Amino acid sequence: MDLKKTYGTTDVDLEKNGVEVDLGDGAFVTVRRSNNKKFADALTKMRKPHERRIQRGNNTAEFREMLDDLTRKAVAKYVVIGWRGIEVDGKAVKYSPEAAEKLMKEFEDFQEDVLTAANSRETFRKEVIEENEKNL
Repeated sequence: MDLKKTYGTTDVDLEKNGVEVDLGDGAFVTVRRSNNKKFADALTKMRKPHERRIQRGNNTAEFREMLDDLTRKAVAKYVVIGWRGIEVDGKAVKYSPEAAEKLMKEFEDFQEDVLTAANSRETFRKEVIEENEKNL
């Protein structure tokens, strides 16, 4: 298997500075790759006070929800870096990390779309982006 053909190469600049992803219906979110150092460092720091309990694995639903909230907060600050065309009840929502966190909690499918884009290497391949732009 030729790994370069199979996996391609991602653009480090795009991973670091973000890519605008079309969510449909005129909505776009700009994301960094989810494996970026700032996100990983922030998540590690946020979870550190809870590390022993995480390792023991005897976690309640409330504890798991708290960990999900920490992850969402880190994603909102270090992965999502902007958007346009995002509305709730027909009203535009201005981007901020706090707004991103709130909307991802309220709309789980929105969070899933954001994470899918941020986790996908295809999102950060320059040739894929150029091909998508041709098709617009």
